[in-house]
Amino acid sequence: MAMADAFNTAAHASVGVTTATLSAELLEILQRKRDGNSDNLGLNERAIELIQQGASLTATDDTHKRTALMWASIHCRAKVLDEILPRTKNPLVTDADGKTALDHAREHKHKPAIERLEKAESAYRQRLLAEAQDVTTKRDTKIMRTLVLKKTVGQNGGKS
Repeated sequence: MAMADAFNTAAHASVGVTTATLSAELLEILQRKRDGNSDNLGLNERAIELIQQGASLTATDDTHKRTALMWASIHCRAKVLDEILPRTKNPLVTDADGKTALDHAREHKHKPAIERLEKAESAYRQRLLAEAQDVTTKRDTKIMRTLVLKKTVGQNGGKS
């Protein structure tokens, strides 16, 4: 697998494939509905390849401002969600309508997506709380140095 990844990386570098190009293709693929059409059968696999090749997961489409995570949840692409979620820094990002990926999954009643997203959001919130507590603990226990002010005598003989 590492050899194939190295080959793909070298091949992309030679043809000038950028993160933006990979991201645009990923968003385009994930916006397609799952309809059983033979053209759509390999979409999940291609989406996973694009993610592994470095497509940006924070890129959004121009119309709805939705991320790959949101589109994967709208169309209940569980395998793609499994690939995206460990790489997602913030699953609470909202689109132009103020909806998160979990909101979209609930709206479309996609139970597998809902379960994955609830778990991811819970883990994200716990991580935020732990970081906040860590900051508070460090702030509360940090020993402060005493500030010593020295009076100096200026050139005119006056104190400043």
